Amino acid sequence: MNQNFTNQKGYYLHGSPTVENTEGGLSYFDLTNTIVRRLPLIASITISMTALAFFKTSFLPPVYIASFELLPETINVETKVTSIDDIKDREKITEVDLDDIQLKILKSPTTISKAVDTLRAKYPQLNYQELVKDLTVEFIRDSQNQKNVLSVTYKHANKQQVSDVIKVLTQIYLDYSANTRSEGIKRGIDVLDFQIPRVTKDIERLENKMQRLRDEYNFIEPDVSLTPIADRTELINQEQDQVTSELQQLRLKLRNLEYELSNQPTTSPTAIDLATPRYQGLLNQLREIDIKLSQKSTIYSDQNAEIQVLKEERQRIVSLIEQAAEIIQQKLVNDIKTLENRQRLAQSQSAKLQSQLKNWSTVSDDYTKFQQDLDIAKSQLNEFKRKKETLLVDEAKQQSPWQLLAPAEEPQSNDIGVNNRLLLGSSLGLMLGLGIALMLDKTQKTIYSSAKIEEVTNLPILGHIPHTPKRKQLQLFAPAKGSIDLKRLPSSDIYREPDNKGQLAFTEFLCSSTEAFCSFAANLGLLNFTTDSKSLEFDTSLKSIAITSAISGEGKSTVALNLAQATASMGRRVLLVDADLRSKVRLTESLGLESAIGLKNILSQNEPSLTLKHIQQSPINNNLFFLSSGFNELMSYESSLMLASGRMHLLMEELKCNFDLVIYDLCALVGYADVNLLAGKTDGVILVTGLGKIDTSLLTKAVEQLKISNVPVLGITVNDLTK
Repeated sequence: MNQNFTNQKGYYLHGSPTVENTEGGLSYFDLTNTIVRRLPLIASITISMTALAFFKTSFLPPVYIASFELLPETINVETKVTSIDDIKDREKITEVDLDDIQLKILKSPTTISKAVDTLRAKYPQLNYQELVKDLTVEFIRDSQNQKNVLSVTYKHANKQQVSDVIKVLTQIYLDYSANTRSEGIKRGIDVLDFQIPRVTKDIERLENKMQRLRDEYNFIEPDVSLTPIADRTELINQEQDQVTSELQQLRLKLRNLEYELSNQPTTSPTAIDLATPRYQGLLNQLREIDIKLSQKSTIYSDQNAEIQVLKEERQRIVSLIEQAAEIIQQKLVNDIKTLENRQRLAQSQSAKLQSQLKNWSTVSDDYTKFQQDLDIAKSQLNEFKRKKETLLVDEAKQQSPWQLLAPAEEPQSNDIGVNNRLLLGSSLGLMLGLGIALMLDKTQKTIYSSAKIEEVTNLPILGHIPHTPKRKQLQLFAPAKGSIDLKRLPSSDIYREPDNKGQLAFTEFLCSSTEAFCSFAANLGLLNFTTDSKSLEFDTSLKSIAITSAISGEGKSTVALNLAQATASMGRRVLLVDADLRSKVRLTESLGLESAIGLKNILSQNEPSLTLKHIQQSPINNNLFFLSSGFNELMSYESSLMLASGRMHLLMEELKCNFDLVIYDLCALVGYADVNLLAGKTDGVILVTGLGKIDTSLLTKAVEQLKISNVPVLGITVNDLTK
């Protein structure tokens, strides 16, 4: 990528999504990359499968196959024969189909041994185990998943044996079906001979029970005798309801009459309603006398003889009215008694009829049940007789119930050909190898692409370093001879062309990676041409950077060295500091340096002023300097204390003032705190990630560690370690 980071600030990873994303399918690039990396594995599996196919084609004899098909009789008449109890429970008999048990019978020693005995004279080595091993008996199902056709297949290397076995098995299976059918018919006839007499006895028993009921209760059909009783019971109940209603009305009138007569005997509405002509005439006479008294009272006084006569007459008529009312009341009482007698009679008749009705209902139910059982028994008897006649006819036919649909033909070889077998073997090997390769990549979770790194870290990629074979060790730095006066170093304001000797050595060392590191330096903004294309402008905001990796072995030191050389070759004064105080394989040794004094010694000295006399200058590039780590053995905590000390901070500030760029080669992130202690004092961190070396979990852990430490991150450098 060619983006420019001249004005770049470090990425602070607060809230940066560093959690590994496991979603998504396999991309075309990932698939191609996997095939290229695992090509030896895929090729070896493909070749092995092809060789296996060739071996099988060359050394294994061909196998011949022959088969025939039978249509079994899925339902026969004897399967419908059942007991009387079963027929009571179900009227429809389901069809009976061949099942797995019958398949086992077809391959059983009893059946197959017949074929072995027939063929033993021609094939002495043939036995049951050898024959049944190559024999397949199965059903062919139709679209409704019904087992309709029985398929029998036999395979063997001897073509003539296949033909003979198939012919013998065809006849044996047809004979088996005929014998099975004949045995079934005989069993069916035996069952019917047992059932018919039993059902006949049941019919006689039921008829006798029905006749006893008719004789005992003197009826022909129970319903005919039961109907008049039910009709008479209904009439009695209606009459009883009517009497009860009339009785209630009369009792109400009697109560009203008694009450009215006790209060107003001459004006009782109930008495008037029930009045006889005599009672009505007396009321009329009383009304006329009352009118006369009313008229005379206006003329005469009460002592008048005429008024006295009228009063006496009125009293006599009132007495007669009371006598007539008593007669009416007595008549009402007599009517009530009459209705009560009728009610008792109706109740008695109703109870008697109910008893008769109950008895006849029981008789009718018993008679009806006997009749139903008799009808069922007669139906069963007729059905059994019909089945027996059918079975006798089938027994006389003596034919096989199974039909031969597809007779056996000439045995055919199952060999698909040499070319097809090799093609099939190579295809299977290719698919198997590709599957194993993809499975290995999935389980190992090793990162092999820049896209995966961007997905996991969510950081920009500053450079992609291609794979370069290891070269012989070159001495790029001369051992220090006395102190280097930092004040006498050339000014950084003047651009200096590198000498031809240094440029040649630099080119020889970097080889094909030169362009990658130049692009890397340009992306960091460490070198940019001005508009006249004759001079370089440098990003002065980046004075010091730290280079680290998630784990050791990802090539961080190589990246740091080549970045320093690429920047120095363009005229910048660059100091490479080996700050990896934990690595056993030191950058100082890799460069062929002899000095045993370096950063550890400077940080541990007690002199008040810090001297940099052990900084070494490259003999092939005057702008490239190196400060080794030193060879003093330190404890782990001592390394962390040194990098976090104030002396280290003062040293870093002094180096910033005397060099255009200071590159710190630090130890790995995971498991150590050195990067967190030192990188925060630089202008940013570059995380080197080795393709084919790091897995997603460790890379995620490293980025999380940078996030927690609030370290500015410039980006990612991808170092291709795959071959």
